[in-house]
Formats: sequence, C-alpha cells, structure tokens
Amino acid sequence: MLDAFESNLIEHNLVRKGENIVLGVSGGPDSMAMLDLFLRIREKWSLGLFVVHINHGFRGELAQRDALSVEAFCKENEIAFYRYDFDVMRIAKENGMSFEEAGRKVRYEAFEEVRNKVHAKRIAVAQNKNDQAETILMRMMRGTGIEGLKGIPRTRGPFIIRPVLYMSRSEIENYCEDRKLPICHDHTNDETIYTRNKIRHELLPYIEENFNGQIVEGLYRLGNLLGTDAQFIESTLDEKLKSYKLDLKDVSEIPVAFITELHEALRSRLIRRILVLHGDGLKDVSGIHLDEIISLVLQNRHGARKIISGIEFSIKYDTLYYQKSKKKMTRADIDIKCLSCRAVQSECFDESCVQPDEVAVDLDKLHGEISARFRKDGDKFQPLGMMGTKKLKKFFIDKKIPVEQRDMVPLVCDESGIVWVVGYRLSERVRVTSCTRRVGIIKWSDSC
Repeated sequence: MLDAFESNLIEHNLVRKGENIVLGVSGGPDSMAMLDLFLRIREKWSLGLFVVHINHGFRGELAQRDALSVEAFCKENEIAFYRYDFDVMRIAKENGMSFEEAGRKVRYEAFEEVRNKVHAKRIAVAQNKNDQAETILMRMMRGTGIEGLKGIPRTRGPFIIRPVLYMSRSEIENYCEDRKLPICHDHTNDETIYTRNKIRHELLPYIEENFNGQIVEGLYRLGNLLGTDAQFIESTLDEKLKSYKLDLKDVSEIPVAFITELHEALRSRLIRRILVLHGDGLKDVSGIHLDEIISLVLQNRHGARKIISGIEFSIKYDTLYYQKSKKKMTRADIDIKCLSCRAVQSECFDESCVQPDEVAVDLDKLHGEISARFRKDGDKFQPLGMMGTKKLKKFFIDKKIPVEQRDMVPLVCDESGIVWVVGYRLSERVRVTSCTRRVGIIKWSDSC
C-alpha cells in the first residue's frame, strides 16, 4: 500500500520532496488513511504536514468528538493541527446556497488560509475511487458531456491534489483496520435523502449484484479514459488558437469566422475557457447555456447579446465580443432611470447602428410614457415574430431562463404593456416596419 502511494505521488507529480502540505482531515477512513500514509513518508520525503479540521456546526457533540479525535492523533504524531468551526447552515441561508455548497466554500477557504500561513505547496483532500464512480454516475444521469464524465480530477488548479483517488473504499477501510487508526463515523453519510448517498448505498450495490461486480473499477477507468480524450481535444483547441494568434487571456474579441470554422466539439470548449478566464466560472453553466452562445455566433446577427456567468457576449460586425457584465440589478435598482430613448427619422435610420443594449421601436405605436419594472403575475406580451400573445412565464421557460433569474429581468413597458424584455425579445406590437415614420432607439443600462 505504501509503495503504491509513493508511486502514485511520483507518477502524477502530486507532491515533491521538501514541500509543506495542508491536509483536509475529517476523521473518516479516507482522510485518516491519507494522513497516515503521508505521516509514514514524512521523514523520507522531508515533508511538512499541517492538518485542517472543519466542524460544520451540524452534528453537535458527535462533531466535537471527531475534532478531538483528529487533534489527539495529530498531537501524538507531532503534526500541526488547525481547527475551524462554522455554522454552515446559517452561512448557506444567508448566501442562498445549498448546505453542501456552503460547506465546500468554507472548507476550501480555510484550507487556503492555512496554506498561505504555512507557505504550503499543496492542499490534499481525500476523495477515493468509489467517490469517483458515484460522481460519474450522478453526472451521467444529469446528461453531462465528456467534461463531466471524466469525473473528479487528480489535481485542481495549482494547489489541490487528491492523492488517494486511485484507492477503493474497501482498500482504505482495510488499511485503517490493519493500522488500527482511530476512525470517526459521520452518520449523515448513511442517510439516503441525499442523491450521492442513494447512489452509494442503493444504486451501486444493485448494479454490482445484478449486472457488474466491478462497476466501480469500470467507472473509474472510464473517467481516466475520457480525461485523456478531453486533454487531446483541449490541445487541439490550443493549436487552433495559436494558428490564429489568439490568446484568450488578453483578447476580448474573436472573429465569428474563427468560431464557425471550429469543429462542434471545440466551440463549447472555447466558450467554457472564456467563462473560466474572464467570468464567474462554470458553476450553474449547463450545455444549454453554451449552446445559446454558440447559436448567437452562428446566427451572426449584429446587436445580439447574451449574458452568462458574469460575461456579456455580443455580436458586432462579424465579431464576437465578450466582457465582464455590469453590476447585477437588484429589485431596488429598478426605480433608478436606467432607460433612455431617442427619436430618429425613418429615412435616417440604419439598423446596423443599434447597439447590443438598445432596441429600435416604432414611436407611433407606443402608448403613453415608457417605464421600467420587473415581472408581475399575469404578465404577457407578443414576442417579436409571433402572431399571438404569450405569458411571460411561458416565455421565460421556453428561453430556459433559470427561475432564480426571472425576477431580475428588467421589462420596458408603456401604458399598454410590455414593450421589451431586456436582453431577450422586443414586442411585435412596436416593431419597425416599412410604414414607420419615427423610429425610437430605446437604450437600457445596468449601471445607472
């Protein structure tokens, strides 16, 4: 076991001799096995070990017991110990997160704090082969692509490593038993109210018993194979970017022709890279969102725009532009005048001059003053190009706008109803035609 552990560190360049390592240790079998393995090579590899234990404030006295157990083991083996206590349930509620998401956030923030304090080169966390299989199955059921099916990576960013990912849960439990390590049991891992736990305790055992006794090994191997394929595809994109002399870190515009010439497998990866480099990352970004940006490019309609993951994409003169979107609107901001309108004689109007944050309307079809607001129950309008009206709620559903974002989409209205669903669709009722005499250019700005 120890030889395999060292070989894994060397083969995948996870740790180098003489480095300081922060280890996330909950007290469960996975993290205790990882800690013990590092402890056994500490002197040989000249490693500095620093243990971080997180109490999520969820399990009361049982969590206290776990913390004291890990602390005692560290003290006995002369390992630096850092304990953090968080009320994760409260943090999740205050930030509109799930409990799991908030827990992950505070964990990695604590790891990073200690890493900076002790000048560590690595942060080691203890996912194993079974975790990998569960993750791949969970993502498979959600309809993910190669990026999702490759599962949990051995490394994440410059610091995070997963040095026991190659070990199965049974191997780890046997190791802990042989080494007589003090193990803490988190009863929440047994509760099948969580999707991962249902997969762990119900689905995987069923597959093992009825279809494939080596399903965990098979899914682990699948993740590795697809990870290799993904690396090849990414390297192909690198070559394409290099041939066009495009560095995504420095540019904010890409010729539409470049994107349309790319293979379909590379287009979505290009957008993903932009979101990682310049936006809010890939959290809550689905294949549907990537398809919307690609569709924006393929249609190549001047003035079209879309905001995803904090990045505003827009098309102007055969070029895709992207930039950090402005401050997100709140419901209080709607009272501020974010709205302006200028009139243009029809004979002077050129549709190509309409900017991404503007729409052109027939001023004579507007009824009364224009104003801005958010949606209300019962809202409906006639989307541009449609014969009849549609409920705004149905329009949002068809456009696949997440529920949590719908209340923040500004609506430009006149006395007869919705004129423009900002960023999405103009009303057919006010569109410019060959009979239009006066054109109004309505502009919306998120920063007022």
